[in-house]
Amino acid sequence: MSNYLTLLYLSLVLLICGCSKKEVPSVPETQNTPVSPTPTFSFTVNVGSITDTSAIITLAITGAKQSDDLKYSVVLNNKTLTENQQEARYIIKDLKSETDYQGIIELKDHSGNVKSQSFNFKTLKYYLKFYKTYKATPNGLGDSFVPTDDGGYVIAGYGPGDQGDYFFYEVITLTKVDKFGKEIWSNKFQYINRFYNFLGHPRYTVAKTSDGGFVVNGSSAIVKVDEAGHKIWDYFFELTGSKLIIESLSVNKDNTIIVCGHNDEGALVCKFTADGKLIWKKSFLYSEGIYTNTKSIIQTNDNGFIVIGEYHADEKEGFGDKVYYAKLDIQGNILWKKSFLQPGTNSAQIIKASLEGNLTILSYTYGYSYHPKLTTISTNGAIITTIDFKPSGDVAVNNFDFTPTGYIVCGQYIPSFATPSNYLTLIKMDKQGGILWQNQYGTELPRDVKYTQEGFVVCGATLNYIGYDLRPEVLLLRLDPEGKL
Repeated sequence: MSNYLTLLYLSLVLLICGCSKKEVPSVPETQNTPVSPTPTFSFTVNVGSITDTSAIITLAITGAKQSDDLKYSVVLNNKTLTENQQEARYIIKDLKSETDYQGIIELKDHSGNVKSQSFNFKTLKYYLKFYKTYKATPNGLGDSFVPTDDGGYVIAGYGPGDQGDYFFYEVITLTKVDKFGKEIWSNKFQYINRFYNFLGHPRYTVAKTSDGGFVVNGSSAIVKVDEAGHKIWDYFFELTGSKLIIESLSVNKDNTIIVCGHNDEGALVCKFTADGKLIWKKSFLYSEGIYTNTKSIIQTNDNGFIVIGEYHADEKEGFGDKVYYAKLDIQGNILWKKSFLQPGTNSAQIIKASLEGNLTILSYTYGYSYHPKLTTISTNGAIITTIDFKPSGDVAVNNFDFTPTGYIVCGQYIPSFATPSNYLTLIKMDKQGGILWQNQYGTELPRDVKYTQEGFVVCGATLNYIGYDLRPEVLLLRLDPEGKL
């Protein structure tokens, strides 16, 4: 009986324990949110604004949802430049010039979906460019320049005399700068001013001499300096009548100097030795009783000269100033004279020799508008080509240079309103006169331009106004082959 009671007690204990046992609910297994197998976004990459040191990449994204929260990374030549970018435009900096680059853009949404695009580009060649101004003299302007053997430049200019006025005295300035435009030295020389309108003045021309020095003209004198800008000698043209103005000069093959201008007798041409001694002086008229000036002169291969200028035409030739060109022998005697019988008033600017041995004259006709022209002649005066080029707007051209494929011309764009709004303008043309590009740079006055293998160099003046007062400075620009600063 006691064994039975013991078994019954154990059964009851087991029954009570089994009923009070709590069941633990099962916990589902943790799973990562699956990546969407079909993202809706896509994109393309554009590389632009490439320079020698930078480029800009731009993403064009399509099909994206607002919830995608897209971000991208940029890898260039196996180096990560940036991550988690969201702006569509990214600037790549600190690149090396003339270098090939390969890159990958990885664009990722918030779910981890990734799409990638590759890109490649090559940086441009490095071109030295600058915009420099110089205070060679108070209110001074640049007018011409020559490259120097060390890669720099010597700039000729002018300004008012010590009395601060252009009407009685002029200061001829010479400024030497290095290849980067940093000033090395500057010097100035004061003489009587023979031309009173500085916006329409003689060409203050600087030329290199065989001894490493330079010679420059003003309106009443020429000055020879050494390579450091120190004056060696000068020659002052005494006024014997009512007018005598020097317009330009050039250094001949034997280092003698030829100078042109005009006086009471008409066109004036003078030849000097290398040490400043007058060899001969000649004056002439284009026609009897017709006043004649000169603007530019160049030596020819036979040691003679061709000079260009203007004469006042009579009724038979249509009135107005006409452009002429004349051949002089080695002694300055006139061999022949010819002219461009263009309608209206004409202005001769400069004559230069091409590598082929021909001569090219820059001129323009003006009145209600400006019509520039490049005329190439042979040494016997025959016209080879005439290019009547058509810039955008009115441009008063004043200088040019040859390029391997054509010409570069500088001038001043003249709008139909106030003169202070004129703009320095460069025009690049092919050999047929087709305009390849035309660039404007600001309210500056250009006076000289030269082609280099690295681009173009321009000198002139800034036209800064303080109130109504003009405060110019000498200007030198160095531009790339596309004329960009």
